[in-house]
Amino acid sequence: MKVLHPGAVGLLLAWLSVGAAAVPYDAAPNAAPAGAGLTSRPKFISFAAPQLAARQAMDPSRPAVMPQAAPTPTPTPTPTPTPTPLDLQASLKIADELAATSAPAQAPSKTRRLVYFEASVAERARDGQRTTIPAASMDYLLRSGFAANGYGLISGRLDGARTSGERGGSEWIHTLRELAGGWQFGPRWALDAGRINAPFGEGIGFNPTDFFKAGALRNVTSVTPASLRNNRQGAVMLRGQHFWHGGALTGIYAPRIKPGARPTTDTFSLDLASTNPKDRWLLAASHKLGESVTPQVTVAGGKSDPTQVGVTVSWLPGTDFVAYVEASLAKRRTTLSDMGGWADDSRLRSQTALGLTWTATDRLTLTLEYDQDATAPDRQQQELLAADPALLAALQQEIFYRQSLPYRHQLFASAMWRDAFGPGWTVTALTRLDAQSLSGQYWMELRKAIGATELAAQLLFNRRSGLQPLGTDSTELRLLLDHYF
Repeated sequence: MKVLHPGAVGLLLAWLSVGAAAVPYDAAPNAAPAGAGLTSRPKFISFAAPQLAARQAMDPSRPAVMPQAAPTPTPTPTPTPTPTPLDLQASLKIADELAATSAPAQAPSKTRRLVYFEASVAERARDGQRTTIPAASMDYLLRSGFAANGYGLISGRLDGARTSGERGGSEWIHTLRELAGGWQFGPRWALDAGRINAPFGEGIGFNPTDFFKAGALRNVTSVTPASLRNNRQGAVMLRGQHFWHGGALTGIYAPRIKPGARPTTDTFSLDLASTNPKDRWLLAASHKLGESVTPQVTVAGGKSDPTQVGVTVSWLPGTDFVAYVEASLAKRRTTLSDMGGWADDSRLRSQTALGLTWTATDRLTLTLEYDQDATAPDRQQQELLAADPALLAALQQEIFYRQSLPYRHQLFASAMWRDAFGPGWTVTALTRLDAQSLSGQYWMELRKAIGATELAAQLLFNRRSGLQPLGTDSTELRLLLDHYF
């Protein structure tokens, strides 16, 4: 009996979902749209408001890295306020307004600044050793409009940490997320250029269609998906966009600048060898179908890269639910084979994310997601890795560089409870598990907002079980203080 290729199954599910029965979405307002203009994000017009809000809520630093554009000028403009760090309702409103139209807004006419400082101390236990790690960060964003239709943007983060013990030392790493400018050509065309963080996909735990994620992570300060997606360096690119009612077309070209090199730890390096190692291109098109279904199709490739086809669909099976599927298919090798640690096993391989988000009132959001990555090690490769620690360490670094999955099949779950114990209290938790061995990661956070200051406690567990060689057994407790300006 023939078995369908996993990638074909993912793409088939995405295609079938387009034809699903449309459920009216009454939450989308008829007011003038906000945030649909010249932003630093690709324009994927989606009706998944709870999905977008859940992604924002998973990142404590989201206000500094997820700027919202100014509202569209109208005869009687009504600006949309910027959400506070824990303002989920504002996030839902912004996402709803993004879904209301695909026409871009004018560039913002006034300057927007956002800076916050973070201080933390972590106690980490791994391999029988305990390490104390004090750290400090500064996150900044400056966006300014010029003339009538232009904008300029700079966004980045400086992180420093010091470890205790005989080999203790301090290290500072600056991540230039974005440095870009753009121009609006009438109501339907936009062009921007520079270093731009351009994530794609609706998945929360994994994004198969996020073509520019490889080499983008310079430093990891949080394991939350939103932080990994947004606190990263963009690629230098030229991006053009065309809008019509209900849809958008995006074209991106990212040129080769420094081929062959790997990420550098120099504090203020632009790290162009990581973000622009080769010529790459991408085309993306989306168009809403009915009131609740929005598909997006992406085609991407580059020099020495196989052409990758991706499909993303989000839809509303009910007023409190958002379902989504994201899949990509390309002729690829496994990660271990690509590194030269395994024979050439190039063939059609898929990456898939299937998820469901449930939002209860405005305070509780739950997400369940299944992720699949056919480039991750199979059982034979796992046996080889278990016997070769050096090869295992190299593979873990490569997985981090690519932001791919360490497991063929991953289970992801996240929850966010706003005002859990009263106003300003937020509880957040997530887990990533290998579907076979149940090895994986558990993370939880308790956060309290007091005006412009936030206090948080985070607990992180990494557990390895069975024959799964990837991962480590470790525990980390971190206390944080954030202050926004």
